[in-house]
Amino acid sequence: MKQAKPEAARARIPDKAEGEALLRTVIEAFGGEENRAAMRADRDAGRAYLEAHYDELLARYPDEQIAVLRDRVVVHAAEQQEFGRLLEEYLAEEGTDPARLYGRYMASDPPLLAV
Repeated sequence: MKQAKPEAARARIPDKAEGEALLRTVIEAFGGEENRAAMRADRDAGRAYLEAHYDELLARYPDEQIAVLRDRVVVHAAEQQEFGRLLEEYLAEEGTDPARLYGRYMASDPPLLAV
């Protein structure tokens, strides 16, 4: 039989005003709305670059994970662990926010989808 949780254990759902205030606090902690828009713009530019140069990048980085910042590949590796290590090094050295990067695994033989 399911027992009711004590009042203290129940999570309180914030109202709309509290939720909006919390969101503003989080956005400000990450550099504000302008920084958030800049991160999104960098990530979108990276995605557009990858899509525009997909065949060229696939030929250069087959079966590798890549991270793109605007119009350049900044990290790539075939092994996930190595990619993670290189990505951490890049982020630490450059001070880049990872939200600015667009990432993709460049599968040389993508799976077929059954419909």
